[in-house]
Amino acid sequence: MDASDVIFSKPGGLTSTEAAVRQIALVHTSPIPGCETKNLAFFTSHGMSVTARTVHGQVTLGRRLMKNEDARIEMQKQQNHCIPHDSAVEICRLAEKLYAQRNHL
Repeated sequence: MDASDVIFSKPGGLTSTEAAVRQIALVHTSPIPGCETKNLAFFTSHGMSVTARTVHGQVTLGRRLMKNEDARIEMQKQQNHCIPHDSAVEICRLAEKLYAQRNHL
């Protein structure tokens, strides 16, 4: 992933979030109905990815991103703005807090 300028991926939560944390331009392919549909809507509505209904459209968008550095930079800014980079630390803090609360009951 680190060697990529543009990633094509279905809108699964892990890959999409990893791409956004690494600030890599993201073209979402067709989602599996359910959570991925919501992920797609979230990412595209916040400018963190682009999508098209057809494979041809997705490839066209990916090529545009590869050629247009300004578009990639804008997407990276949105990814940086919307996705917290300290999630692992925050999860550990929450786990420690919950553990402490439980042991003081």
